[in-house]
Amino acid sequence: MDPNPIDVLFKTTCHDGHSKSPPYLYTQGEEDQPFSSKCDFIAQALSQKGCEGFFLSSPESLNWLLNLRGTDTAYTPLFLARGVLYADGTVDVFSDQKISAELNDYFGARIRFLPSHEQNFRLKEVAGSLWADPITTPSAVATYLEEACAVIWGEDLCMGPKSVRGPRACDQVDQAHKKDGAALVSVLKELLDGDRDHRTLTESGLAAKVDESRSGFDLYVSPSFQTIVGFGPNGAIIHYHPSPETDRELGENELVLIDSGGQYLDGTTDVTRTVWVGSQIPPKEIIDAYTAVLKGHIALASVRFPKGTTGAHLDVLARQFLWARGWNYNHGTGHGVGHFMNVHEGPQGISQRGSQIALVPGMVVSNEPGYYPEGAFGIRLENLMMVELSPKENFYHFKTLTRVPYQSALIDMSKITQEEIRWINTYHQEVQTTLEPLVTKEVYRWLKDQTKAI
Repeated sequence: MDPNPIDVLFKTTCHDGHSKSPPYLYTQGEEDQPFSSKCDFIAQALSQKGCEGFFLSSPESLNWLLNLRGTDTAYTPLFLARGVLYADGTVDVFSDQKISAELNDYFGARIRFLPSHEQNFRLKEVAGSLWADPITTPSAVATYLEEACAVIWGEDLCMGPKSVRGPRACDQVDQAHKKDGAALVSVLKELLDGDRDHRTLTESGLAAKVDESRSGFDLYVSPSFQTIVGFGPNGAIIHYHPSPETDRELGENELVLIDSGGQYLDGTTDVTRTVWVGSQIPPKEIIDAYTAVLKGHIALASVRFPKGTTGAHLDVLARQFLWARGWNYNHGTGHGVGHFMNVHEGPQGISQRGSQIALVPGMVVSNEPGYYPEGAFGIRLENLMMVELSPKENFYHFKTLTRVPYQSALIDMSKITQEEIRWINTYHQEVQTTLEPLVTKEVYRWLKDQTKAI
């Protein structure tokens, strides 16, 4: 009998909320926002809603609230557990994992670790109303709550605060991106320099090189998702991953799309670059497409916007030059990013159909327009950006965190404005200055050549 496809999907992409390994204290987060202050803040919001308890159905929210992390999921450092935050700021955590004496002593009486089977009993015993998120609460638990207690359904109270980094976390994620840029630039130099030999370079082989390069930097833990590498037409498949059946060797003159990221203790990264590999001049169609994508990427990166602006308001900036050609891309322009957490983490984002959350300082979003003519090639340019205050009152702007150069050979200079040239040159100078102490002299010489003023 064939396996149940739902069971297969669950095993490969989901979790049941139960941890397979002990949690640990994420000390970097505790330095910025102690668990006690976060618990007090969320408990105050809970009391304002007239509720006595908040069901922490999302492990991500529980991890953020208590500054805990774990190793239960691939690519995301999560401790899988759920809990209840009470109006007095105490928390019950439901997990069958053995909790270290050090962690119990650290939290004291304020945080109680209880066996998973006590979850429903504790939920039933909440005096007064219980706040819960209908999206992240499992169906079976939701049914139980409706029967057992006075449940009020509403958005996870941790979602908004979790998306806004404090000052120390903002500095940390900036440092993570400097290391991340050095790692990827070192790979790009090897890929693009004149001594390369592509005859045996495969998509999976290049992905392994990217992962290996990141692993050499301080505070690196793991990739933030499975590295995507697409050669030629495989780059047109938006979330392509090479398999033994599709893994291509690199041709003599071809586009290469690399989408990758890292989990560092000081932040989560995600970057995409598309480069032309070969001695021939790239075809006009590719140069036109790359230039249109880059112009939209710059327009979004350089916008200044008023308080209250959402990602849905900004999405068109990245698409405008593609739309002018009758082109488009079938994915959001930007997703939110967690802090040593999920690489895709809202509620903030930049897209046409959603992203109704106002962008505020401390949020991180991606900027990744693209173009993917089926069966031909794929182009995507992705940086992570942080929302910051602008000098003008009640206005914000983006600070670009990613430090990886663009490829000048793919830019049609006749279609680039003087303002766009200034933006590229300023960005490339920042890449040079930032990465010089982090790469070898050989890589830096190559980087200077790649980032010379245009």
